[in-house]
Amino acid sequence: MVDLLRQLAEERTGGSPEPDTCRSQLIVAEDYIERQLHDPCLGAAQVAGVLGISVRHLARIFGSTGRSPTRHIMERRLVRAHRELTGPGAR
Repeated sequence: MVDLLRQLAEERTGGSPEPDTCRSQLIVAEDYIERQLHDPCLGAAQVAGVLGISVRHLARIFGSTGRSPTRHIMERRLVRAHRELTGPGAR
């Protein structure tokens, strides 16, 4: 699964890996989070485990975004919930 996510990250960056490993890891982490938002147990430890890095390193990677991995997960869930509640077909 991690290899697949890495391939997706490469596709998003034009097919060639970025020289900055942290940026690539951020893309993979964000993609994994997006695909796993339905999992109520999704958290920083799970994301770090899938990437094969420590939770602390994951926090450093997300530092460039100005938010923690936990905050990113919460914000993505809120955006998805808002879209589902206000989008076409919502009551």
